[in-house]
Amino acid sequence: MNWWIAHRKLFGNPDNVELVDALAQYYALAYNAKPAALREAAKHRALGMLYSDQWVNAGKPARSPLLEKEEEEL
Repeated sequence: MNWWIAHRKLFGNPDNVELVDALAQYYALAYNAKPAALREAAKHRALGMLYSDQWVNAGKPARSPLLEKEEEEL
């Protein structure tokens, strides 16, 4: 749950190193791997979350390019 806490704390904040770290730790537990090996995947997930946050903050427009960016990162 640390990744969720970090995401809520950093909602919409592009300075998301804490979120990337928490996601890498979560992935490491889920996949029985070293966090460093999963850091790149965690960065992409965090970026997708950031685009989602920005979309929410923009009022959730139906045809937002942020939705495409989010999908690419996730």
